[in-house]
Amino acid sequence: RARSEDFQSESTAFTIHLRRRLPMRQISSESSVKNYLRLEIDQHRMAQHRILVPMDFTPVSDIALEHAIVVGKAFESEIMLLHIIGSKKEMTDARLRMEAWKEKAAIRYPHTVRTAVRIGSIFEDIDDVAVEQDANLVIMGTHGLKGMQFLTGGRALRIVTNCSTPFIIT
Repeated sequence: RARSEDFQSESTAFTIHLRRRLPMRQISSESSVKNYLRLEIDQHRMAQHRILVPMDFTPVSDIALEHAIVVGKAFESEIMLLHIIGSKKEMTDARLRMEAWKEKAAIRYPHTVRTAVRIGSIFEDIDDVAVEQDANLVIMGTHGLKGMQFLTGGRALRIVTNCSTPFIIT
């Protein structure tokens, strides 16, 4: 029998549609249904959480990766390292460098770390990859504002405004 329950947590209201049967002992009281639903929600969130970390192989990227590791440990997230290149000539070197960063991250991070190298523009492809990979969060380092960027806005601002995924800038 399909059931629909409104589940209220401290911060958010969820409407959960239960499409499978629950054993009668699990639905004997309203509190046991809510505990069961809370467990289902927590497991679903943990299994689905992905963090995208755009990399440019600078110390700023290392700081962004450190933040991703801290957040990732809290949510048992999958971390995806992304490097965007301008031409095919850079592909071999970029892949080698990404593998080195992946191994470095794997030493400190107990969950899945993946890498991707993409040819394109940081302004468009960070959002594209975040959507394609179903990322829940993008954590990116910034080099700060230089020269005319004080007047026109920085690259990071342009990336954030074009991205549909939540962003943390380190």
